[in-house]
Amino acid sequence: MPKPKQFLKGEKKKSKHAAPVPTTADEFLEVGVEHEEAGEKWRGGDAAKSTRFFTRALDAYEGGLKKFPDSFDLAYNKARLQYEMTQHPKILPQLPGTLLELLKTAIESSRYALKLDSENSDALFNAAQALCSYAEVAKDDDLPSRYLEEALWLFELCLNNQLRAFDKDTAAAKAAAEGNNDVEMADNDDTIPYDSPRAEPSGQMPPPPSQFQPSSAMLASSASSSTSLASNTQTQPQETAWARIVEPVTISTILDTLSAQLQTLTLLTKEVPPADTAAIQHIVNYYQNPILSTLTHPQYGPLFVEREDDIKLAIANYQCAAADLQYNAEEIDLRKYDHIVSNAYDFDMSNSPEALCDAGESFLQFHAAVAHLGMHCEPYLTQRWVVLGKAQNHFTAAWKLPDAQHKEKINALRGDVDMLRFQLGLVGHKDAKKNGAVLLKNAGIFYNGAKITAERDGVREVAVEAEVKSLIVKAFGGHVSELKNVELAQEVSKKVIVEAVADGVVTSAQLAEFGINGY
Repeated sequence: MPKPKQFLKGEKKKSKHAAPVPTTADEFLEVGVEHEEAGEKWRGGDAAKSTRFFTRALDAYEGGLKKFPDSFDLAYNKARLQYEMTQHPKILPQLPGTLLELLKTAIESSRYALKLDSENSDALFNAAQALCSYAEVAKDDDLPSRYLEEALWLFELCLNNQLRAFDKDTAAAKAAAEGNNDVEMADNDDTIPYDSPRAEPSGQMPPPPSQFQPSSAMLASSASSSTSLASNTQTQPQETAWARIVEPVTISTILDTLSAQLQTLTLLTKEVPPADTAAIQHIVNYYQNPILSTLTHPQYGPLFVEREDDIKLAIANYQCAAADLQYNAEEIDLRKYDHIVSNAYDFDMSNSPEALCDAGESFLQFHAAVAHLGMHCEPYLTQRWVVLGKAQNHFTAAWKLPDAQHKEKINALRGDVDMLRFQLGLVGHKDAKKNGAVLLKNAGIFYNGAKITAERDGVREVAVEAEVKSLIVKAFGGHVSELKNVELAQEVSKKVIVEAVADGVVTSAQLAEFGINGY
């Protein structure tokens, strides 16, 4: 998530009178930032109060844009805040509209901001993130791949700008150390023009969307926007003086963008049909350049060691997702797929719940590929038993860490794993059959734990999923009435059952034995 835009704020004379109605773009900006700061202060404790402050901040930005539609800073702050509010689980339920609608609004605002300054790295990053989040929740008919490809293109422009600025800052620092003051540090306008060789697309990306193509007016606007914030404190001593803080591009900043590119590419692998060989090749090529070429570049590569584990995790997630796609496309065999997944997470994850969960989900994905073969014999049954054991070990280790987030989701996954292991016993695996009762009992415990945590934290979707799956467990124990009642009464429960069948938690034949048909 991009950091909130920061400003230097001069001292303001306190007044006992009511705050004056803002009349300038800077004043609208000041009001919005003050409300944002208040909202952030209450975000952890009082979600409703925090939301009210954030909403007031949006009102200030929107009010300012009505009078000053060319203010990039008002437009960027509005777009950034709209997106950030969708990413806070406790604030999201307070907002009107669905998540998809809120993200669509944030995307539209981001596009407006980019029309005002089409080369601002923060705006490019924010817009790309909003597109990725939209793609994750969009329905199939919304073509998620289209949004992900657009996000990749924006991330690439952002990365190009950051590398250019980093190169210039590094050269300036070196020159200063050598006593040469002729080289200037990069500033806000030191972005890559669209005709720069370095700004050329990597060769794999689609043409940029029309709404992002710059006009001469846009470029002129971006060239002058960085000087529009400062107010004259000598002639207006009572006014607040605003100045945009230009934070230098650091290796950590570049890594944020590279990680975001890898995450987007990973999402894209899950949207590409295995028959689309051209799209698969595009994904592989894009990973090689610009991502891997930047990570291994002699100028930057040695500096990435400060966040080596973050990059290793993003690469591992991509490699496993790409391997799954290539396996389904029959470009690699099962042995190669197994080798990739078994070695992708070969680094210390013991203190990272995110890495442990990502690894566990990759093992689950590999298990699904083996299960899809329908081979209920050795060595496939043991291969599935072993990989499910690895997944369970990783989920359990993640759940035990004190800083683990979304424990309701982790427990739901632990329940799924033990149900899958229970199912192995029903098709002939000796150890699974021997431990079937224990596996079934544990699955029920995990689902109930997920339901309790989800209800406490207001995560309704997970709470419903865990409840329905816990009733599936009960049905295997002979208590089918509750599952039948829920299936008949709630449409959302039917969706959970459909997904449970697709994931192998329960089969259509087993549901039919419970008296539940149509799956």
